[in-house]
Amino acid sequence: MSLRANVELPTEIESLARFGAEGVGLYRSEFLFLTRLPDLPGEDEQYEVYRKLSEATGQNGANIRVFDLGGDKLTLEGFEAEQNPALGLRAIRLSLKADHVFRTQLRAILRANLHGRLRVVLPLVSTITELREAKRIIADVKQEMAEARVEHNAELPVGVMIEVPAAALMADVFAREVDFLSVGTNDLIQYILAVDRANENVAHLYQPLHPAILRTIAHLVRVAESQQVALELCGEMAANPLQAIALIGLGIRTLSLVPGSIPLVKNAIRSVELQRVRSLMKDAMRLTSANEVEELLSQELQRQAPRFFSAWSSRG
Repeated sequence: MSLRANVELPTEIESLARFGAEGVGLYRSEFLFLTRLPDLPGEDEQYEVYRKLSEATGQNGANIRVFDLGGDKLTLEGFEAEQNPALGLRAIRLSLKADHVFRTQLRAILRANLHGRLRVVLPLVSTITELREAKRIIADVKQEMAEARVEHNAELPVGVMIEVPAAALMADVFAREVDFLSVGTNDLIQYILAVDRANENVAHLYQPLHPAILRTIAHLVRVAESQQVALELCGEMAANPLQAIALIGLGIRTLSLVPGSIPLVKNAIRSVELQRVRSLMKDAMRLTSANEVEELLSQELQRQAPRFFSAWSSRG
């Protein structure tokens, strides 16, 4: 098992060692932009942040999600607000439209990659065409930097975020053209269940343990194994001990979560036996509702690790 950190702000980089993070599984680079819009951070400013990230994570490395603007976040100047932004011009779609911003970010990442082991992950990819266009731009930037003799490390693995049903169903196709897959549970749950996770009226329907979510993740594990490609998972689901145990039982071996939750989840994982959890999730996959799954997990894990889970439950 590997527990990595989700990071939003440069100041959080310093907390990685304190919480025992094995590198960064998700650096949300859009927060460099959100604090500046409508102005944009330049290449040198981004480089300094990515260099610090690269040096702090060393051999464990860091995944930089290219800017995921739009949706519930602000968008770039020149692009109008949308009636349904969650399904609009956001994430990789915006990166490909505003490719001058995308290229600037890539140059900064490639320069900073000299100081460690960085990887880029492309958010909200839904078609193979988007992936191939992004890879073409990455190749162009590398060539331009080489011709201009700009120091950089071109060994930059590329992954895709599995966040929409189309990507989950086509994961085998993506797996053949990327270096790794990263499951983004926050959006994946939202899109599979058609639930706005920020809407209080339907918050009760946002259920990470819904059988449809578990079946989708199990499918992605099988795809990754068959295609022999690395599979990681990030999102709030990984920070919940009960849900993290469920993910392990489904076959996930790399979780990325907020740094402060790493010790808690680490203790939860150490409190259970893998084989018993795997067997438990086979039973859970036969159930028909999130409530049934949660009840089964809670009862069994109370038996396996009564001390930990009693203490955790009492914390609310």
